[in-house]
Amino acid sequence: MAAPSEEPASSCLAQTCRIMLEVLLLLASFPNKAVVTLQPNWTEVYRGERITLRCEIKDGGDTEWEYEWRTTSSEKPSDQNEHSITSVTGSHSGDYRCKGRKKHTQHSSTDWSDPIKLTVSYAATWQQQWD
Repeated sequence: MAAPSEEPASSCLAQTCRIMLEVLLLLASFPNKAVVTLQPNWTEVYRGERITLRCEIKDGGDTEWEYEWRTTSSEKPSDQNEHSITSVTGSHSGDYRCKGRKKHTQHSSTDWSDPIKLTVSYAATWQQQWD
């Protein structure tokens, strides 16, 4: 009796490896995207207001991320995904962008997010005149 052919098993393994490689290449062509969000959700705020900037990694899954911020303001955000400012001042005005880097790896990071422009204005005041 002849030994069973190993060709179908090796062919199946090669097919599986090819499919896995295609999936990995596809995932690599659509890297995770960093996005800056702002709460409250408007880019013009008044002096003294509280805001939170958040760096979100779209399609980041359960991956642990380290964060890096870049800004044109004179204030430097922390290296966390959230940066809260309890009382904004004019020095907080500027563009903010972020990126994420997968923890425990050196070479796997997102591109820089699109910038979000924060404008800090003086509160509108009005006086009622009494006759």
